[in-house]
Amino acid sequence: MKIQNKFWWALIGLSLVMFGFAVWRAINLSVAHDEAVTYLLHVPKSYTGIFTYKSTDFIPENNHPLSTALAKFFTSSFVDNILFFRLGSLLGLLFYLGGLFIIATGLKDNWQKFILFILMLFNPFVFDFMSVARGYGLGAGLLVLGLSLLLISIKNSKTVFLLAGFLLLSLAVLAHASFLYAYLAVLVAWLSIILVDVLKNKSDLKTISDRFVEKFIVPVTPSLFVVYFLAMPFINGLANNKNIYFGGADNWWSSMVMSLINAVLFNANYPAWLAQVLGVLILFIVFCPVLVVLIKREKFKNKDLLWFWFSWLTLIISVAIVITNVKFNHSLYPIERAGLFLLIEFLVYMTCLILNFSYLLKDKIKKIFLSVLSIIIISHFVYVFTPLMTYVWPYDKHTKEVMEYIKRDSGGKRINIGIDWLFEPSINYYIVRDKLNIDFVDRGGINERKFDYYVLFDNSEYTKAIKDLNLSVIKEYTDSKVIIAKPNK
Repeated sequence: MKIQNKFWWALIGLSLVMFGFAVWRAINLSVAHDEAVTYLLHVPKSYTGIFTYKSTDFIPENNHPLSTALAKFFTSSFVDNILFFRLGSLLGLLFYLGGLFIIATGLKDNWQKFILFILMLFNPFVFDFMSVARGYGLGAGLLVLGLSLLLISIKNSKTVFLLAGFLLLSLAVLAHASFLYAYLAVLVAWLSIILVDVLKNKSDLKTISDRFVEKFIVPVTPSLFVVYFLAMPFINGLANNKNIYFGGADNWWSSMVMSLINAVLFNANYPAWLAQVLGVLILFIVFCPVLVVLIKREKFKNKDLLWFWFSWLTLIISVAIVITNVKFNHSLYPIERAGLFLLIEFLVYMTCLILNFSYLLKDKIKKIFLSVLSIIIISHFVYVFTPLMTYVWPYDKHTKEVMEYIKRDSGGKRINIGIDWLFEPSINYYIVRDKLNIDFVDRGGINERKFDYYVLFDNSEYTKAIKDLNLSVIKEYTDSKVIIAKPNK
């Protein structure tokens, strides 16, 4: 018992360290492009307007209304600073951690609990979203917490956990529209589990009806109301404008799977063939264990095996729903961040896989395997993760420093800034939030008129513009290729 208690305290300590790291990032990370768009265009609306806004030529519909509403609440009720703006994602991380602890209570031993936290916390692509106000971090947290309650309900058969789990999954859809795929997949997977169970037990019609009502209709209905009345209106609007999420038209393998693999690799300097090898390995991990389970079913515990089937079905059905939607509705495949739900589902599946296949391994072999896997995962995280840059938009890494530099250099005088379009919303965020004596920037181009300062992305086009406009570079950020320039007198 003492060892168990110490281990739980170790997991709590690890969680606090990672949460503290996420808070530090939320405070110090420069605002990114899409965050700034949310702050400037959607946060100022009323709460009703955030959920019901219809697209115009200038302002697109919002695909993460719950995250936006939380950003509005925290910045208007407390302090309008970057930490409170991003507090919704940090709340998502708390949900995420809560889900991990709930799942851990259903795992067999300490090694399984340990690898769960390593798999789920040290994925750089997932963790990156826990400090930025984009809806993905909040959605991931709600998804994991919802799945954890559904998994635990398999072992304790409590309907209240099912009800709470599905409600959390419906809120994940409000956190970001792309999580609708996960919600629908879990719905179908759970229905499949119930149908197989009642058919296997050869129950009479009344028993089947009662069980269906208790385990599906009652817990699912409230979440369907949330999705239908709150989520579908804005999702339909987004779909009409083909703006639900970041997507691509290539095949499902390259658009979803390979884009997620490359995102998890985090632009690291690995051999080019590694992503392809990982893709083949993922196919093996997803399909080969099914054959083993079918052949050696007697080796597994029934309720643990239900975890495996539920997580596997959720993953497979998600892919099937995406492919079906693309084929029949001419939608796009979710790429990278839009496919985050699929990565979360895979990580939960991996946890359930390790839980079940631990029965087939000798204790020593299991410990060696999980130790090596943990070392690889943590080493990759440490190697690739950049604390003060977000993966999906690295261009704004130094925008906060750029604005502080220009503010000091201008001496408080009224100025204007010519920009590369990449920086437009993030620079305007600092102008609005800090009430700077700087004209609003736009994407009109740097050749339209003369500016007091220029913030440019250092590429061949703007290198040429510096010469043409007779500018001098006064500050350069080499790692993000951002330069500040002024006209020569």
